Amino acid sequence: MVQQRAPSPSRRYRATSERDGGVTVIVGLLLAIAIITALLVNYRLQWVPLAMEDVQAAHMDEVDNAMGALVATLDKQLIGEVNHTVSSPFQVGIHGKSFPTMPPVSHRMTFTSATTTDKGMTVDADQVRIFEQDGTVLGGLSETYSSIGASTTVTDVQGVDHLRIKIDTVTPGTRNVRIQITNATGVDTGWFEIAVEPKETNNIYNVTYETRDTDATGTVLYDDRDRYRGSMGPFYVDVMEARTQFPALLAASEAPYDITFTSGGGWTASYAMTYEDDNGVLQASGGITHTNYQLPLTSASITYTAENPEFVDQSFVVESGALLLNQDDGTAFLTEPRLTPEIHGTTTVLSLTVPRLTVSDQQLAGVSKATVKTTPVETGSMKGWVTSMTLTWNTDYPSTWQTFLDDAMSDAGIPAAYYSTATTATTASLTVDGADPGNEDILLILKHTRIKAEVLR
Repeated sequence: MVQQRAPSPSRRYRATSERDGGVTVIVGLLLAIAIITALLVNYRLQWVPLAMEDVQAAHMDEVDNAMGALVATLDKQLIGEVNHTVSSPFQVGIHGKSFPTMPPVSHRMTFTSATTTDKGMTVDADQVRIFEQDGTVLGGLSETYSSIGASTTVTDVQGVDHLRIKIDTVTPGTRNVRIQITNATGVDTGWFEIAVEPKETNNIYNVTYETRDTDATGTVLYDDRDRYRGSMGPFYVDVMEARTQFPALLAASEAPYDITFTSGGGWTASYAMTYEDDNGVLQASGGITHTNYQLPLTSASITYTAENPEFVDQSFVVESGALLLNQDDGTAFLTEPRLTPEIHGTTTVLSLTVPRLTVSDQQLAGVSKATVKTTPVETGSMKGWVTSMTLTWNTDYPSTWQTFLDDAMSDAGIPAAYYSTATTATTASLTVDGADPGNEDILLILKHTRIKAEVLR
């Protein structure tokens, strides 16, 4: 029998060691992979989101500042403080900030024309008596004048913007219209007089203009004459021309003062005057009356939309001169529109300044730089007395506008019975009836400017 030799203990040890060594390498490799995976997961789930949140938040601050600067520029161009072209730079998207495994960020800047979607506003009035249009006091044959009769006095005048006399008919004999100023202490400080002396032959009319201080014995400040031949018809005298010296008399008189109009017999005379009363309210005796008046003020809009994976989604919206911020927790004005209500006794005054933005439809997306150039093109304005009116804004955020309108009227002390607000899905409106609906106790002071916007990439 052949005896088998037992395995050497040292050979068994070496074989076991070789097998254990291979297992150790595999386990170590798996552990290393697990550690690296854990680090990557931690990097992706914790460090990258925190870092990207900071990056996205910082960029949204830049967008906030850029949109705010654009609206500030539009506002200055709107009120006439800046009359030239201004360039506003924008960085769309997050430039030069990226991380491995970073989720996509969607930023876009949209310019929507008024033709596509109007984001302007409209003025609707039952009746408005416009006494100033586009900076010019309305005059001529179409203007409404108040009859002087034998004598008419306007009391408690703080200042006069416009004063025109209209003389309709004249009969033979010397006739005159006198405008007397009496200051706050009851002292007569001067007068302006128009004297017409019609001749019975050849239809010749001699017209004399004279300004004196104090009274008839005072210093003659202005003296001029005209001669008319033929049919005289209605003729007009602009009393506030500097050459008449009447504005200088008013400036030297202690306010509030009274202005008394007297007219000699034999002719028909009337006046149109725009002035500020002792409550600081602009008053007007003349103007052109419109019923069912409507003034649409169309406007484009600009929106910056940011969909941020790690930071809150935000939209910045420029409409009707305002800047709104929309995000998950609601919408708020960052820059409010230029609407200023005031109450003087029972008179409601609304001052409204509106931009009419024009721009072509386009969108910037991804990461890009752009410049928005804005240029004021033309302005318009009106001042008028209104019986009742509704102001309507087109917007995607009607409830935010309604809150603003309610707060503006309430904070100004306008009685709740004088106005109401309402919304639809796409509009917010303010209806003002005033203290006595049907009477002219609402003063609307409106200015609007057309501003052209161009996008340069």
